[in-house]
Amino acid sequence: MRIATLLPVADRPASRAYALWGAAARDLSAALSSRGFDVTSVSVQDPRAGSPIFRHGLGTVDDSLRVAQLYRRANDFDLVHDMLGYPALSYASFVATPVLSTVWMEMWQAASAVYHDLNQRVFYFAPGDRDRSTGLLYSATIPWALDPASISPAAAHDDSLVFAGDVDADGDVLSALELASRVERPLVLVGGVPESPFFREQLLPRIDGQRVLWIEDAASPEAHQAVRRASALVHAGSCDGMQQLVLLDAALGGTPVIAIGEIDRPCWLRDGLTGVMCRTVDEAVGAVGRVHEWNHAACRDTVAAERPFDAFVEAVTGLYARIVEQQKREDHRPWGYYQVLADEPDHKVKRIVVYPGKRLSLQRHARRYEHWYLLDGEAAVVIDEEEIRVLRGQSIEIPKGCWHRIRNPGSQNLTLIEVQTGDYFGEDDIERKEDDFGRS
Repeated sequence: MRIATLLPVADRPASRAYALWGAAARDLSAALSSRGFDVTSVSVQDPRAGSPIFRHGLGTVDDSLRVAQLYRRANDFDLVHDMLGYPALSYASFVATPVLSTVWMEMWQAASAVYHDLNQRVFYFAPGDRDRSTGLLYSATIPWALDPASISPAAAHDDSLVFAGDVDADGDVLSALELASRVERPLVLVGGVPESPFFREQLLPRIDGQRVLWIEDAASPEAHQAVRRASALVHAGSCDGMQQLVLLDAALGGTPVIAIGEIDRPCWLRDGLTGVMCRTVDEAVGAVGRVHEWNHAACRDTVAAERPFDAFVEAVTGLYARIVEQQKREDHRPWGYYQVLADEPDHKVKRIVVYPGKRLSLQRHARRYEHWYLLDGEAAVVIDEEEIRVLRGQSIEIPKGCWHRIRNPGSQNLTLIEVQTGDYFGEDDIERKEDDFGRS
């Protein structure tokens, strides 16, 4: 299966959640490739520091061109998986290839009109039940997983606490600051937008480099190390959408989670093992006192078992297979695809693309002649017992009744125009002698 993935990538994301979403998308693409999928990925970079939690537009002109070029080649793929968001999704109306879009709550909230407009043209995939509360038609809900192999635990943990949620007025960072002050432990803040009034007025005066530390770049090695070596990750406020990845990443690295407030309990959260749920800061103070008793290796192993990455990849590839089967297209074949340019009583014209290393069946036709003109690439053409090399700009005649096949020996797609003449041009006028795909 040939898959195109549109990946979110941020140079300096404002939030840990967005940084982890980019890493998770890349992990999935790598896993697909390792399982034999033919994956083409397009990554989009943010243009500057302090980018928002989710992207409101493509970063640069080059980004826009890369996405447009991928959709221009949409016929090369069986499916396009959009993990970038609505800027790339807007192209889906113009292609016949099925498009699957992962829709986090944050993405939908900023562009709900776009998602609703494409509701019956795009396949939507929700990472969690909270992310489904949008009124969209979803093909599946598959809780996102992270690859433990890409998360290296710290050799040792210190007594710090780390906060990697939304560092804004709605992210309840003040609860984390209160907790750290009461238990007299240093607190590391990861991410944030220093230009915001809340950050400038309420947080910057408290960042002294000792009791309260700040790492602006949420995707930096320093941010990863701060989360891995902390005694616990403190989460306060909502846990919708991508925030689930922040908690999951910490626990997979062996750092337990202290969650404050009314949030949905993750399935992998085990009190005293992978974390603890606290209704108030008072309860969290008591939980910090017990953190030293928790086993960091057991935390990591428990979460990896509860949210296995391989099972997640299998669920996603199963969804791919269902969508491709549902949208099964006559013009897509195992060797490539074709487009009918003209279909008249006295002739038929096709544009045919053959993937690298693929070949069509050895076949013949009883009622038509064919003329092949190569637009791009090179071809090895068999006519009865003879093999002929055909290059770009050259053409070859295929007589009626002769055995023939075409093979792409190159590393790029082979593209040709086929002109059929005769008295019948139906796809059933094919007799196959040999076929690589079991159709002879």
